Amino acid sequence: MLKGAYLISMFAIAVCCAGCAATILQSAPDQSQVIRTGSTEAEITQRFGKPVQSSRLASPTPAQSLNGHGQSVTVLSPAGLADSQAIFEWKGRLDSKARAGQAGFDSFMTLGLAELYWIPKALWERTFDEVLQLTVWFSASGEVVAYHWKQRDTN
Repeated sequence: MLKGAYLISMFAIAVCCAGCAATILQSAPDQSQVIRTGSTEAEITQRFGKPVQSSRLASPTPAQSLNGHGQSVTVLSPAGLADSQAIFEWKGRLDSKARAGQAGFDSFMTLGLAELYWIPKALWERTFDEVLQLTVWFSASGEVVAYHWKQRDTN
C-alpha cells in the first residue's frame, strides 16, 4: 500500500515538473529578428549594425540558385536577382520555440526525467548567447532578396 502511494506521488511530481525547461526556453526573447519582404539594405544595417563583410557578386544571381553548399537560404523574392551580399554578426539564439517544443515533448514522454537535462541546458542558453552570422543578399535597388542565419564557427 505504502509502495503504491509512493509511486503515485512520484508520478504526480514528475508530471507536474514536466515543462519547466520548455517554459524557460519559451520566455527567451526572439533574437532571430525576422527579415520581411521589402526590407532594404539601410533597414538591415540599422538593425544589425555595419556588416563584417560586404561584396558585390560577379554577376547578378537568381535568388532561387542561392541555396547551395548544404545551407538553407530563405528566399524573399523568388524572381529577384542578387547583386550584392553582406555578412552581419549577431549575438542571440535561434529557434527558441522549436527547442521549447522539443524540451516539452521530451519531458512529457519521460514523465519529467528529461528535466534533469533540459533545465540546466535551458538556463545555460538563457545566460550565454551564440554568435550568429546573418548573410543577406540584396538586389541592385537595395532590397533584400534572400538571407541565411547560421551559428558562426568559433574554431
